Amino acid sequence: MILTSAYYCSCRLVRLLIFGLGRRSTENMNILRVLLYYTLHNYTYPFELTGCVMAVHGANLIGATESNSFHNWYECQRYLSQNQQLIRGWRPFLRSHVQQIHLPKLKS
Repeated sequence: MILTSAYYCSCRLVRLLIFGLGRRSTENMNILRVLLYYTLHNYTYPFELTGCVMAVHGANLIGATESNSFHNWYECQRYLSQNQQLIRGWRPFLRSHVQQIHLPKLKS
């Protein structure tokens, strides 16, 4: 939701500031929209991933073990960044698999 609203606000600003109110080149607008979306998505994806991981915090699930080992979202984001897992799943193709050694140990 935040990414979508930021994207449309940015597109509107680009349209007004760069192209003005005159004639617009649709080809240039399409290129700028793709670049803007890529830039915004690249910036906001780590926050989306951290939010998804922390969404199951407190759940009694085996899949929630990773998020239950953190006290807050900032600690989770720092851990993912240190283990180079902050952009996992970002690319639609050539995704990397999260190895078991990167995940916190299960507490019995």
